Amino acid sequence: MRRCTWLLLLTACAPMVAGPGRVLPPSLQYDPASFGEEPTPPRAPKPPMQTTLSNGLQVTWLRDRTATVARASVLVRCGRGDEPVGAPGQTEFMLSAAFTAGAGARSASQQHAALGAIAAIPQVHVDDGESWVDFVVAPQNFPALLELVADALQSPRYEAEAFAREQAARVELFSSPSFRQSMKRRHLHATAIYGSVPALSQPRTVEADRARSVEQVRAYATRCLQGPNVMLAVTGDFEEPALMAALRPLAALPAQAKVTHEKAGSPPTTRTLWLSAQPTDSRVTITLLGPGLAPGSRERAAAVVLMALMQSSLLWNLRTRSGHAYSLEAEVEMGPGTGASFVRFTTRSEVALEALRSALHLLQSAWERWPVDDEDVTRAVRDVRAWLARRSTFERVFDAARARMQDGAAVDSRDLFEKLDDVKSPSQLSVFFAHAFRPDALQIIVSGAFDPNLDWAQFGRVVKVPGQ
Repeated sequence: MRRCTWLLLLTACAPMVAGPGRVLPPSLQYDPASFGEEPTPPRAPKPPMQTTLSNGLQVTWLRDRTATVARASVLVRCGRGDEPVGAPGQTEFMLSAAFTAGAGARSASQQHAALGAIAAIPQVHVDDGESWVDFVVAPQNFPALLELVADALQSPRYEAEAFAREQAARVELFSSPSFRQSMKRRHLHATAIYGSVPALSQPRTVEADRARSVEQVRAYATRCLQGPNVMLAVTGDFEEPALMAALRPLAALPAQAKVTHEKAGSPPTTRTLWLSAQPTDSRVTITLLGPGLAPGSRERAAAVVLMALMQSSLLWNLRTRSGHAYSLEAEVEMGPGTGASFVRFTTRSEVALEALRSALHLLQSAWERWPVDDEDVTRAVRDVRAWLARRSTFERVFDAARARMQDGAAVDSRDLFEKLDDVKSPSQLSVFFAHAFRPDALQIIVSGAFDPNLDWAQFGRVVKVPGQ
């Protein structure tokens, strides 16, 4: 059938490429034999530059001559795992209010006007061990942005009225079913892998947001917003002297102690099935969860290659053999602790049990007989290289800055593109696979509109989590 389709297509296109007046110009002509050659390996991108200010604040940057905007991410070495027990959501609130409740000599309204004048909209993100705020501005507004960032980090005012507005906005956000569902999914994920760490496994609640005080947030900011705890990832079409001049206000941040994350302990050693009924979901989400990478790990590249192989293998099996998967993602997270590795896919309610059985069977088969050879590794490394080469300049700079923050003094300063040179054999991937996806120690999370009366206990100890 495929051959017939191609013949029909070529027949239909024949008048376009043959006959008088239809000869392609020289620039568009090609030698068909060239299509049989190996693709040209992608060229290694230029690695980001590193600069450290006098107060310990580190800057990862790269000039992008094609950029029409300047981009900056302010990374802070505080995340969910650093929040006081009883005050979940503290990191997000601290960073968000730093840019909305006044800073330096500017009141909240003046700060809002100053950020609005340069169209700088802070986007806050929080992970387990670090958080960051993203900005995109016109190149001419980049120095003004860094001045406002320096004020927000060095002297956030947290004015009472603006603080109350921010608090009310967070409480209102809890009325959104999608937000509550997202928070529940994040909490369940953290509980499954970090259940023994109170800070990481505490749920985000509307009561905690209502009870949050200015004094709490100010004390937390004093601890987190220090020079050694802050990094910048920056790209734009700027010369180095101009960048150094724009960074000068950030050198005034205090240079005190670096935040040390709480040790997260050992990951679970027994398989547990976490069932979270979400009747409003139209599909079922299944997550296979295991340990990830500890800070300073040298297995980053091998982990990325393995996850690429697993993602393609699982997706092919679940879709081609049974049509059980709609979407699938695979990712490795860095600590604190051992982090988490997970494969997550969505499926239909009526086939969710069978889809989970198929995924576990594939992992068990890999555990019993490692099915990867040298050609698989070579192909996967090539595909990951091609993916890295397609990433934007800012994505590469941000990834380098985040790796430096996560790994600290143990960081491997090479770009991930360079680290892939070390991944050459199946044994390197099998070591990480055994660490992350031991079948009898996996944590399995099933959420959505599944049938709770099915035999889920066949997969392990069952914990039922209240739904919405």
